[in-house]
Amino acid sequence: MGGGMAGEGLLSVSLSADKPQELPWLIKIDEYVEGRAYQGHQQFSLRPGSDENLPLNEAVSLELLDSSDQNGLRYGVSTVTVNNGEAATRLFMENPDKGYVQHTLGDNGVLYKSYASSSFAYEGDDPTAYEDSFKQVTKKRSQNLQPVIDLIKWVETASDEEFAEDLEEHLDVESFAKYAATQNLLLNFDDMSGPGRNYYLWYDLDTKKFTVLGWDFNATFSGSTDAGPEDEISMGGMGGADGMEMPEGGSPAEAKAKAARAEAPRG
Repeated sequence: MGGGMAGEGLLSVSLSADKPQELPWLIKIDEYVEGRAYQGHQQFSLRPGSDENLPLNEAVSLELLDSSDQNGLRYGVSTVTVNNGEAATRLFMENPDKGYVQHTLGDNGVLYKSYASSSFAYEGDDPTAYEDSFKQVTKKRSQNLQPVIDLIKWVETASDEEFAEDLEEHLDVESFAKYAATQNLLLNFDDMSGPGRNYYLWYDLDTKKFTVLGWDFNATFSGSTDAGPEDEISMGGMGGADGMEMPEGGSPAEAKAKAARAEAPRG
């Protein structure tokens, strides 16, 4: 495993296999025993960094989500050691899984996760064409990816008039407006439109509508307060690509997206 950077903005830490106590970890309580959980949680996410590099911007963001009555994630702080190595203070949080869905969203819906490599482009009705874009998290035995495929197809084929008139039939518009406004207020350049494609989709089986859920807030408070919707944003703010090699004719966001997709996890 090579070195890398995680958590721009308020958190900037060099990741290395030589310091496993600082690496991001996904702890699966149910990895070998189906249904096993700890205090109702089957998965925990250890955020990158430790001690003085704790991603406090992420903790603040989660508190703000909770105070504004939006679906956030429960988190805490703990001391972690790996292989009897040096102890490190880490921020950990629940990972959106079956347990999260049950206590936060209810049971009558399907949760989907977007990969960093995802493309919101219609690739036909074959679900295998979307394996690099979305993962179905819940109800794998009774539901499938078809609602997501139908949404993408509609977004791509609807005229401007149809989009404006029928959007409420496909999306919880009020919730999405709050999501978009919140990401802007948090200066989160890496939301659903960012290089990491950090979001989940919740499909309500009663209303047949989608809700966008935020995820991975360690890049909040790192955007530009002066940026407009047509401006190109890099890891360092407006303009340049913060040391990244730019593809010919590409934007800073595209350079970051290319790097993120090359390292995108599939778990």
